Amino acid sequence: MKKRLISVFVMLLLPLLVVARQRVIVDTDIDSDVDDVGTLAMLYTLHKQHKINLLGTIVTSDDPFAVTCVSAFNAYYGMGDLPLGFLEGQSFLKNHSRYTRQISEEFPHDLPSWKDAETATNTYRKLLAGSPNHSVVILTIGHLSSLQRLLQSSADQYSHLNGKQLVEAKVKRWYCMGGLFPEGKEANFSRPDPGSTVFCLANWTKEVVFCGWEIGERIITGDLALKAELNPENPMYRAYELYNDFKGRASWDQVTALLLADEASHYLELDNAGSCLLEADGSNRWIPGKKGNQFIVRFRPEVNVKELAGKITDLMLGKNIPDYSYLPWVGKSVDFSHGPLVVSENKRFLVHADGTPFFYMGDTAWELFHRLTEEEIDRYLENRREKGFNVIQAVILAELDGLNTPDRNGNRPLVNNDPAQPDEAYFNWVDRIINKAAAKGLYMGLLPTWGDKVDKQWGIGPVIFNERNIAGYGRFLANRYKDYPNIIWIIGGDRNGGDANMPVWNVLANAIKSIDKNHLMTFHPYGRHTSSQWFHNADWLDFNSSQTGHANCSFDIFENLIVRDYNKLPVKPCINMEPCYEDHPVRGDICTSTTWFDDTNTRQALYWSLFSGAAGHTYGCHPIWQCMSPVYEPTGNVLNNWYDDLDLPGAGNMIHARRLFEKYDFFSRRPAPEIILTKQLVIGDMAVAVQGKGYAFVYLPNGNPVDVCLETLSEAITLILQWYNPRTGQYTLIGEVPAKGFYRAKPVSSGVGNDWILVMNSK
Repeated sequence: MKKRLISVFVMLLLPLLVVARQRVIVDTDIDSDVDDVGTLAMLYTLHKQHKINLLGTIVTSDDPFAVTCVSAFNAYYGMGDLPLGFLEGQSFLKNHSRYTRQISEEFPHDLPSWKDAETATNTYRKLLAGSPNHSVVILTIGHLSSLQRLLQSSADQYSHLNGKQLVEAKVKRWYCMGGLFPEGKEANFSRPDPGSTVFCLANWTKEVVFCGWEIGERIITGDLALKAELNPENPMYRAYELYNDFKGRASWDQVTALLLADEASHYLELDNAGSCLLEADGSNRWIPGKKGNQFIVRFRPEVNVKELAGKITDLMLGKNIPDYSYLPWVGKSVDFSHGPLVVSENKRFLVHADGTPFFYMGDTAWELFHRLTEEEIDRYLENRREKGFNVIQAVILAELDGLNTPDRNGNRPLVNNDPAQPDEAYFNWVDRIINKAAAKGLYMGLLPTWGDKVDKQWGIGPVIFNERNIAGYGRFLANRYKDYPNIIWIIGGDRNGGDANMPVWNVLANAIKSIDKNHLMTFHPYGRHTSSQWFHNADWLDFNSSQTGHANCSFDIFENLIVRDYNKLPVKPCINMEPCYEDHPVRGDICTSTTWFDDTNTRQALYWSLFSGAAGHTYGCHPIWQCMSPVYEPTGNVLNNWYDDLDLPGAGNMIHARRLFEKYDFFSRRPAPEIILTKQLVIGDMAVAVQGKGYAFVYLPNGNPVDVCLETLSEAITLILQWYNPRTGQYTLIGEVPAKGFYRAKPVSSGVGNDWILVMNSK
């Protein structure tokens, strides 16, 4: 597939940049060589590691079994629903591969024949049209005929844009295995269709990264090291066996795919001081010059090629796929027969009227009423019930132009934006969704309005509320929803509670509370603030809510907000209602940042909050709060659509916290910093502890060891120690120790993403 190296050169290098969880379409010519097979296996691994979001596969081949072979691989790796397209318009097909027909016939899949495959152009256009702007990475590991057809395509049912316009709107970068640098003639560029290479490069305006023949040629995989660890029942085993019986093969395609992962920066760098010049026959030269949007890949100085080959092999084998498993919640998330929610007798927690504990486990779907269809809402609510969430936070007068942009039914909430004229069709829709949530045992954390309708510090507005008219709106809501079993009122909406806003929020809250005596109420503040700053002594505020926000994820902000709220008098429960969101840019600059919060950050925010005294917690995900889809423009930098992120690991991790805290004595839990004996200096790695009747927990955010006091449970003679994995909900027994002195708590793994909870039970 590739030609030999012609010459070597040295130039200035730039660091490799990787954006987290890139949306990827792979375009493969899987037939004549076997490195495509290894690349597919790598992509499955990266997808399951949540490092990429693999959208679909394009098969650019004249082998009739190539597309069914990929279908078999997708099925084997549990990705049988992955969209799959085949190069259309070919007059002659021939089976020239050593393995595609055998894989197609020996392994199960759902594609009867290449004739039943969707066309490559349709698949490309459907996947691009369904993606946020500037979010998709195209990875080509073969010749470029399908990409050319995409660029030449016309508007269709998927998009009103032609191919070039669609690429311009949706694609962020193209990684291309092709070319020979500094000059030469390589197979992907030169055969069987050099014209497609010339066309694509001439019409490509976005970033393109060329990983040349000379890079992959040095990296040998697919040898006996792979065979020794590969299951013989795996189609990859069969492909390498048929190709050359594991004699090894250069890794041209795999190393190109590695550019999608963080690991690439340890081995590879990019050079964009020049451009690629193509001849009509597909031969190429790198012309040094100004820095532009074309890059070529270089090895880092003194790169360990053998180590790099090992890294690629590990990805091919599916190693280091984290276990984010969880047992789905069975039945309704909450049993409303226990009665309405009230504040516990000790004022620290939320409980049902009959004394049953309520662990607030919220999810953020601010735009739920405004942006989703009924079918989409059903899918979302069931997903969240299954994950153990019991509160869904949503806004009636939504943030993202909720007054003037109709909902998906074509309705607006207020007639002429008049708070005194609520639109009955819209509120019937809100009623319907609240009832759907109730049927699944889910509370609705209802915001009457987003804050920009009171104070347009930022956002769209318009401001429609003041002290004189907001009471009527509050009374309307109270009369409508006072008898629903599943309401929690949330005043505010990412805003300052003080200054001129304070009387407006007080009027709204008191208007609702004057009629609705059945539901709890809190206030959602703006970032790095808490409701207690303005309303702690207000009669209507049943519990405090804070927003630790999206600026960073270190313990100091939790100490400043949650710990202070816990220690305030009179005592009130406190909850972190907006921590850092998964897949949200780390501020800095929300519009340009390429550093993203992930499941590690969301778990740290969860346990730092709970171990600081919070009575519950809210999870959030950047595409989900805004219900992002191709119908809408993104707010901030967005990686995915809402439905792509439903099953992120951070969302699945929340159920483990709920199960942990509901298992132990609920009302005796308190922060217990005295348990931790090790002096802590790093706020981003702050171990925290809680204890209750007969138990204590110590959370280690990065798995680094600490000394813990064994004498804190005063009546205990012996302690049973266990590790609790907050990623899986699994316990590992350590053993029994006397309740004396201290214990060096050292988990089985450490480093970023390896958080652990030491569980100490009195015997």
